[in-house]
Amino acid sequence: EELIKLIEKAVFTVDEWRRQKLIFSENDVSVLHRGFAFFYLNRTNRSGIIHKAGLIGGLKQDGNYKMDCRFNKDSLIKKIRLISKYRHKIQLYNLDALAFMSEIEKRDYDVFVYADPPYYNKGASLYTSFYNHDDHASVAEKLKSLTKPWMLTYDNTPEINSLYQDCRQVYFNLNYSLQTKRKGQEVLVMCDALRAPESVLRSNISLVA
Repeated sequence: EELIKLIEKAVFTVDEWRRQKLIFSENDVSVLHRGFAFFYLNRTNRSGIIHKAGLIGGLKQDGNYKMDCRFNKDSLIKKIRLISKYRHKIQLYNLDALAFMSEIEKRDYDVFVYADPPYYNKGASLYTSFYNHDDHASVAEKLKSLTKPWMLTYDNTPEINSLYQDCRQVYFNLNYSLQTKRKGQEVLVMCDALRAPESVLRSNISLVA
């Protein structure tokens, strides 16, 4: 409820954005206010990237989209309350991906794994923690050894296609509409244990991100 109160009072100015960046960079603030600063930056920065992305709409706020375009207060508060309602069913592990997959492989109940690794291309420019080729290859090897059903999405690159060449791959055409309009493509990879609709396996799917 304290987080929700901060969301309700949120204002959207460049000065406030800079203030929240400063709060997030400090270690002596409360968990609540540092958490809200992260939340604020996630919703107002391009692509939700905290450290290496600029403000949606730019510092002059003269872009096609303004800084609050991804900050629908009512919708976000509804999602937060829903997460709170089911918080007893949510567990956070903060483990390395390989260690986490080894952990869930031991579970004797049904598990479905959805993996969302860092992008192969531009990972270093998007994330604080990113993978090199050997990291991506290790994840691929581990996923393909799992007895639990799994799927993942990646940016579509020849390297990823090769790492998962023995798996089913479906390509998604994405239209990135924030700031500059551009097209990109991602790949959905599925293990053999999953049954996907034939319509998905036969054709590409266009999405807007």
